[in-house]
Amino acid sequence: MFSSKTANSCSTWTRYYLATIGYVYAIAVDPMNSAIVYAGGNPSVYRTSNGGTNWIDVSSGLTDVVMDIAIDPFTSTTLYAATRDGVFKTTNSGGLWANTGCTEATSLIPDPLIQGMIYCGTANGVYKSTNGGGDWYSMNDGLMDTNVTCIGIDPDEFLFVGTAGNGLYRWHLNTGSLESRSYTAQSTACRIDPNPGSGKATITYHLNRVGHFRISLYNASGQLVRIVHEAEQLPGIYRTALFMSDTPPGIYFVRLETYDDVSVTKFVHCK
Repeated sequence: MFSSKTANSCSTWTRYYLATIGYVYAIAVDPMNSAIVYAGGNPSVYRTSNGGTNWIDVSSGLTDVVMDIAIDPFTSTTLYAATRDGVFKTTNSGGLWANTGCTEATSLIPDPLIQGMIYCGTANGVYKSTNGGGDWYSMNDGLMDTNVTCIGIDPDEFLFVGTAGNGLYRWHLNTGSLESRSYTAQSTACRIDPNPGSGKATITYHLNRVGHFRISLYNASGQLVRIVHEAEQLPGIYRTALFMSDTPPGIYFVRLETYDDVSVTKFVHCK
């Protein structure tokens, strides 16, 4: 069981010996201290506190192969490990792990904005916990393939899951609904936060294909106030700032235009 590190943008790598057998499936870096790294797999979880120079086994309580490791964004001494036996949790940097349930776990992601909220991908679908693993709840509506292999989050926007045989899905975190399994199946769209707002807002926009687009601001009379953003961009989800400090309060419309689609969003600007 080995782990490798590069300190020069992948020009060279240093290999660290962890155990005589096994594989590393997951690595997690402490967001508060980048010298602290966890490596998990088969047969154990190891931790270094000096950037990989020395490693110690921190697997007490674990009973199966670790497929993923997640560090709590609010308390870095709390970690979660995904295994077939369930999601294990430690509150003392791996000193002792306890099984919280949610078997056949393959992947984990904590919500960086909501303390205690954790999403888990499993061979039986997606589950979430709102209390740090105390309870787990299914969120599989619309998921055609429940064998989830990976999971990611765009905070306050979307939860993304990859499946073993039926593509990529996303869940809208604000509305709690599963959406299409690919970006290309979705139309152009944008949203504004906060709305109503004042001074500055954020426009989050989705482009369903590569090409030229334009984001424009119109007043309630349909007059163009200004072009907010215009460029060529790849498909995906992006953000841009909407500055309103020099604009009178009132009702406005943000128009997102591509060569084959248009989306208009109402925005209330208040002082």
